[in-house]
Amino acid sequence: MPVDNGSPLKPYRSRSRRGCLTCRQHRLKCDEKSPRCGSCSRLERRCQWGLKASFHPSRVCQLSSSDSTILGEIELGRQHQNTLAFLDETEDIEREYIRPDEALVQHESNRDGPGDSSARGSEGHCPDVINEHHVHPLPPIPDLPIYTTRNNISLINIISGGGSLQNHDRTPPQEVLSWPINDHIKACLLSSYFQHTSRWCEVTNSLQPFSTLSSHLVLESQAFAAAAVALASVTATSRDAFSVLLTKDLYAFARQTLQCVKSEHCEGSLLAITILYIYCSALGRTNECQSTRDECAELLQANSPGNAGDSLWTACFWAFVRQDVWDAYFSGRPTLIPTETWKVIPPGVPRVPIQDTYSNLAIWITARIVNELSSQSADINEITLQNLWEELQAWVIERPISVRCIMEVEASGDSAFPTILFSNPSAVCGNIYYHTGCILLLETGKIPDKFSAMASPICHARRIAGISVTNNNQVAARHIPAAIEKIAILKHLREIEDLTGWKTTSYILELEKLWGLG
Repeated sequence: MPVDNGSPLKPYRSRSRRGCLTCRQHRLKCDEKSPRCGSCSRLERRCQWGLKASFHPSRVCQLSSSDSTILGEIELGRQHQNTLAFLDETEDIEREYIRPDEALVQHESNRDGPGDSSARGSEGHCPDVINEHHVHPLPPIPDLPIYTTRNNISLINIISGGGSLQNHDRTPPQEVLSWPINDHIKACLLSSYFQHTSRWCEVTNSLQPFSTLSSHLVLESQAFAAAAVALASVTATSRDAFSVLLTKDLYAFARQTLQCVKSEHCEGSLLAITILYIYCSALGRTNECQSTRDECAELLQANSPGNAGDSLWTACFWAFVRQDVWDAYFSGRPTLIPTETWKVIPPGVPRVPIQDTYSNLAIWITARIVNELSSQSADINEITLQNLWEELQAWVIERPISVRCIMEVEASGDSAFPTILFSNPSAVCGNIYYHTGCILLLETGKIPDKFSAMASPICHARRIAGISVTNNNQVAARHIPAAIEKIAILKHLREIEDLTGWKTTSYILELEKLWGLG
């Protein structure tokens, strides 16, 4: 190609600028057939077309006039097509964030607003709060972990004695706790909690007390918000080392916050300690789980209402005992809260969904079976076991339509277990506990066959495996005989951990050891 006379730097050799990029790269003659030239077709190479940017040392300082003309035309076309401009709004965005001193004034004004009971003491209380803030500055914010990009300051009231605010001459002291995450991550985790993770606590409560009915407590109770964020981090984050560290820090922050406000907000504290117990169970933290479980049981018993009508306490109670039944079974002990003191709502109570009532009834019967089997073999009462068996059979016969399966398909083809479809989580949970109770009683050998329409534990085990989505399969898995069914259960347990974050590795190892697969 002839060299442009306008170019100040003339190359000492000429080179074609025509043809596809592949031929030009390999210095081959191109027939310029589109979309694939002859050379690329013959050599089975990928044929690419377009402009090739050249960064030859001779072109570092100045482009040739022809190249400048081509680039100028391209740039002119871009200017007509794209009229967007960059605006620097950094300062405006930074001003929108509330500073620590502004957060304190806003928090105090919210506490002393018209709808707050503390505002009824006197009309001149708010100016005193603001003046006191200027006299006593905030304590310094502690250093945050390396992954934190911005502090989110939370103000926690430390109210002592439980007396009214009229008995205090001064405002209750404030403690400033900084979140270990920024507002954006906090918002994402709270969203994940309300949409997904809270369902772990609401398996047998269709009214959704841990999410829908308690959403306002995120603003009122910092302990509840911190526990919800910690639980959501189990599923919403990835499984790398950074996320594991973040999850641990969020749990530590939730525990610290709970200790600060335990006596201040009873509802928030009760929800928080229950959520943290589920958190420890999900991650398989045995030591932390034991202390949290004991603390949760103590708080539930200390705040037990006169009847079972307290919906929030009832929700926390059943979320706790549902998990404690499994912990009691695996450790060979009775449940922490004696079953004689459980407040079991009978079917037909208004404003309580009947599927929740029947599911909780199945949990109560299974808990009594676990407590009976936790005794020494010589102390186990055969009559008691047979009475519990009769209660289970009465439960499965009398259960309403909402607790029965709406479709059942026998195992075939790639499916190792039957497909059993229910319409709500309460029905799933209730039927799993029914079959689990049947297996535990049949294992004792004290249930005569004439009492049983399904006398084999294998029948119940296969139905549990068919129903289960997130439930522990170990009780049923011990009775699975076929190799394909064992593989399906191990695969199912791995999927539970991969999809939800609920740790099942210890159960997989125990089953592999039981089946001789380790």
